Amino acid sequence: SFPAQVAGFIKEQRGGTRAGVTAETTINRRDFGVNYGGNLPNGAQMLSDQVQVILNIEAILPAPPAAKTE
Repeated sequence: SFPAQVAGFIKEQRGGTRAGVTAETTINRRDFGVNYGGNLPNGAQMLSDQVQVILNIEAILPAPPAAKTE
């Protein structure tokens, strides 16, 4: 898990609610068994061990169903 920030909420025209969440962290790929990769001809690493993870999430809570009238 890693920290996230709620970007905000907006009401939709149809009555639902939309929420935005952003989160960012850096992980070490070797911690997850991603151990392949070599060096370039000049000796520099082909792949960095550090991987930046950026999430931009949008979630929608639909409007409640309209009441039935008879």
